[in-house]
Amino acid sequence: MTDGDYLVIISFASLSCAGDMLVIVTWLSFGSYATNFSVRYVAYAAIADVIASGMCITNQIHAAPTEPLLCSGFAVIQWASNFATWLWTAAIAHSFRKCFLERSADVKPGQECLAHLICWLLPFVLISLAIAFGASFGADPRISANASDGQCDWQSSSGLNVVTDVSADLIIDGSLLSVAAYNCWAFASVSQMMTSASNEADHMLRTSMRSTSIEAHSVHSGDTTEPLAGTSRRLSLWRPFMAYVFVFIGSQGPGVVWNVVSDARPRMSAPQILLTVFYCLANSHGWLNAIVYGLTNRRLADRWRQAPALVTTLVCTICRPWHQLRMRTSSFSGSY
Repeated sequence: MTDGDYLVIISFASLSCAGDMLVIVTWLSFGSYATNFSVRYVAYAAIADVIASGMCITNQIHAAPTEPLLCSGFAVIQWASNFATWLWTAAIAHSFRKCFLERSADVKPGQECLAHLICWLLPFVLISLAIAFGASFGADPRISANASDGQCDWQSSSGLNVVTDVSADLIIDGSLLSVAAYNCWAFASVSQMMTSASNEADHMLRTSMRSTSIEAHSVHSGDTTEPLAGTSRRLSLWRPFMAYVFVFIGSQGPGVVWNVVSDARPRMSAPQILLTVFYCLANSHGWLNAIVYGLTNRRLADRWRQAPALVTTLVCTICRPWHQLRMRTSSFSGSY
């Protein structure tokens, strides 16, 4: 790659970092005002993605450090974060489908705890599996640690061990393809359930509107108002779910398809500009998610518009105990 290619990749990774940080800060500051579970789940994915993007930027700017253990740590952290980001995307799709299936508008606490265990621990299981098959994490042994193009990465293409190369392809491409396939399946499944829920909501609305007398209204309102509200809340989850699935497929799909094609036909080569585009798309996940996050969470957007007043309130709240202590001290001194 040329210096220009590296600069473009760094720019996209930096945008993702900025988008991820915006999501994280929004969740930490105003998350209690949002009732949608995706506010939390997308923030968890952003935490993983900001680490991966940060390590990507570090790798593109600096050569591999001379300390092998440090370089190996960089590579492990980056790939664990990549896997965690993909898994949290699958967790988002799973939770959306679960909400429609169980006719609820939020996930159960036990499901969220299980998602944390899987999404944060499974990446290290996959990395351990890769190491067991002969992969290494760190600088390419064929490149000097002081070389400008030396990077801390997953090193598997030794050309000597077919098992190592194949296992790396299966773990990386298999994980991405599995998450993509699950997202597509969940999308199709929720689409069918959404059509059914929409018909159900229309039926409830027509039933409620036909209630003309007070007695009929008292009977029907108790039976339809609450289910209708729950159905409407589930239907409101459809747009963000669809957007998150499209963002994941659009950003990660082209790269993984090329990986599969290039593995199947090793002699095939792509233009450098096309590879750069794949890298840029893969590093666009964070800022694209941030756009969807802002557009589909109006309550959080409204809180940001009130940010100056909130900051003033926060500062006053922090300063109030100190001001009260100062007033008590001055009154105590004045008594003499």
